[in-house]
Amino acid sequence: MDIRLTEEQYREIIKSFLIGQYAREIATERDGGNADDLRPLESFLFSFAPNFKAENLVRSTGDALLPAKELEAECFDIMDEYDEDRFWHRLEQELGERDFWETASASERGAIEATGMWPDRVKESCRKYRREFHAHGIDRLRLMGSPRDSHSPTRHHGADDAKHDE
Repeated sequence: MDIRLTEEQYREIIKSFLIGQYAREIATERDGGNADDLRPLESFLFSFAPNFKAENLVRSTGDALLPAKELEAECFDIMDEYDEDRFWHRLEQELGERDFWETASASERGAIEATGMWPDRVKESCRKYRREFHAHGIDRLRLMGSPRDSHSPTRHHGADDAKHDE
């Protein structure tokens, strides 16, 4: 097989590979496996770095080629952004589905239970939370029965307390 890549394509493949590799390592170790078994492919891919003027992406331990610290930091930043996005999306989805379920008709509940599919109407419940979290973060999120904290953090949206608490 002959695959031709530009220097930029090689760099993007390496970043994508590493992000996937980190996820696989976590899953492998969680399942009792040895993440070191995944390293040979990493070294193999890094061995091509000189061909793409990408030696700065790699460090050598003598036995293996590993990602440079700067590349690892860049990949971890990408994963942190992804985790942040997934957290908010999942929270919106869970709360939206909960709210929808509370108002679902018997036929809607039956259809959901039979198919596992949520109707389009649930999307509006999710959008409600997306708008709320985008505008206010968690500032207005309270658990039922929790006392209101009068010493909450400074509002980051510049809203005064009267408007914010409406």
